[in-house]
Amino acid sequence: MLHFSPADLPCWTEQPGSADLLREQMLDPTIELFDAVRITELRQPVNSDLGKGDIRKPEVGDVAWVIEIYEKPPGYELECSDKNGITEWLHLFSPDEIKFEKVVKL
Repeated sequence: MLHFSPADLPCWTEQPGSADLLREQMLDPTIELFDAVRITELRQPVNSDLGKGDIRKPEVGDVAWVIEIYEKPPGYELECSDKNGITEWLHLFSPDEIKFEKVVKL
């Protein structure tokens, strides 16, 4: 289980609406290593290493595997592979950059 306080978040300040900001930046406690997740929203353009390992950029609707969960700063490293197991992209997202849902069955 990951533990941190609001003060651990780099941009945490006590301001109106800061509770919403905190919720956006918290890690989802239901997500564990090696879970499959489907991207439902990319909140900003993704800088990708096209030509340096990534075949394409992450897109809404992609199913990826959680290969690492970082606590400080909070984030998820996700890997998306094709049906042959070839990595299409590997990317580190902060919780405020992405929304996803856990995939129960593939």
